[in-house]
Amino acid sequence: MVSILLILFLLFSLPAYAINPNQSVVTVESRQGQGTGFFINSRGFLLTNEHVTRGQAQVDIHTATGQKLSGLLYYTDRNLDLALYRIDAINTPALPLDTTGELPTGDLVYSIGSPLGIEQYENSGILEGRVTRQGITYLQVKMKSFPGISGSPLFTEDGRVIGVNTLSSGDNTLALPAEEVVDFLLARGIEFVSLDLQHLSPSAEEAPRQLTWERFGSYLLIWNFILFALHIGLGIYNYRVRRGLFQPNYPDGEPASEEDEF
Repeated sequence: MVSILLILFLLFSLPAYAINPNQSVVTVESRQGQGTGFFINSRGFLLTNEHVTRGQAQVDIHTATGQKLSGLLYYTDRNLDLALYRIDAINTPALPLDTTGELPTGDLVYSIGSPLGIEQYENSGILEGRVTRQGITYLQVKMKSFPGISGSPLFTEDGRVIGVNTLSSGDNTLALPAEEVVDFLLARGIEFVSLDLQHLSPSAEEAPRQLTWERFGSYLLIWNFILFALHIGLGIYNYRVRRGLFQPNYPDGEPASEEDEF
């Protein structure tokens, strides 16, 4: 009994964002090529770079578990080079965005992406600070980048996302800071897993219900087919009864005809 209580205590005491980062990272394929993305909440929403998809309405998503799904475009921001997609799935393992603004400058940071067609490739580097390129402030990491790494999360050892890998500059990688990503999501009313809240952030719109309404039309169509088949069956039965095609069974034999009656 004590062991069971201890297990329950450990389960409920774990923070909501304590997941394996590999499970959250996906490969994004579009007509523009291949890139990386990662889930930001449990409702199937994922982020990648806009230059990976160029605003394509539908892209192919490969999850860490080997699933191949379609991602539908929700929002883009070409200036920030961000694109938000959604897959038809629930309970997606999301990485927490660090909204505290605290950067472990000089520390080792990590990335998981799909460079050169290699999925779930892990990389690491040293966070050097911030730089500005064309009016946008980025995090600069001493880390070599390869084609396909765009859109991958830059996270710390404890799994908090501090940026989205976007550009390469020599032997350095430039990542859009997490606070810019947070502003992008909040402005559009999209829920996300937050480090300081340890749960979904408040949303400006009502949270979707597991895509129920998107499936309701299919269920209704199937139910209508069932009712239609039953209606046809009952119609055929009534027709056959009225036409005398079904003869009733009499326990004492056939009834007497009118000529036999007294």
